[in-house]
Amino acid sequence: MRFLVREFYALDSESPTYSWIERVPSSSNLSDGPSRHDCSEALQILDVAHVTPFEHPEELIGKLL
Repeated sequence: MRFLVREFYALDSESPTYSWIERVPSSSNLSDGPSRHDCSEALQILDVAHVTPFEHPEELIGKLL
């Protein structure tokens, strides 16, 4: 988490953006299921019919590895 916050801060310092990073406990976090490969509850709550893969930019992957 600290690494991600630093990366977002670096982007904020270089451009006119302001990121907000906050931890949300699993029981209140809509993304908890998808992070565990179970999207059913999130899809139902958001009334979404299907999910498509997220394309990870090479630049992001490079920063995370």
